[in-house]
Amino acid sequence: MKRIIIATLSILLFCTDSINAQLLGGKLILRAGYSADMFKGDNSRGLEMLSGYSVSADFNKEFFKGAFWNTGLTFGTRGYQKSNDKTELRVHALTIPVALGYKKMITNKCGMEARVGGFFSVDLAGKLTNENGDSFHLNDIDGYKRCDGGALFGIGLWFSKINIDYTYKHGFASIWKKGPSGSVNHMIRLGFVL
Repeated sequence: MKRIIIATLSILLFCTDSINAQLLGGKLILRAGYSADMFKGDNSRGLEMLSGYSVSADFNKEFFKGAFWNTGLTFGTRGYQKSNDKTELRVHALTIPVALGYKKMITNKCGMEARVGGFFSVDLAGKLTNENGDSFHLNDIDGYKRCDGGALFGIGLWFSKINIDYTYKHGFASIWKKGPSGSVNHMIRLGFVL
């Protein structure tokens, strides 16, 4: 039941983003690509990068000569792995970024952009697999914290309506008491303006 409610809300938010983009004169950008996740904070020693995915619907609204604000919805992975004992945490999260950016056109069709801001994310589903091969869903992990927030920085290249984007996110929360913290996410994505 929870998954149905979350899926319905996600579709509703995506449709709202599309309508807002058309009504407010902004741009709706669909992006998808590769994600590399790890933890760099307290209690994160020995944790290695986990490969994953990132899919988003972003809304950019220019407010002054190349300056814009950005928000949207991103679905993607976060987590870590330990190759020495085959422990892995892989979760699927919904992230809402809020950023300010600037886009500079080099020619009529080519440009560059940079943006900086923050994000809030919620882990929707996932599991922890330990060295014995036992799997635990997020609900079964004692004291698991599903929410995170932090800072983000992004740069991108534009070729007409096509965008190549790199985004770096750094979260601040620990995932359970005395657990790993400082979730780091690198995303390389290809985007298209609708």
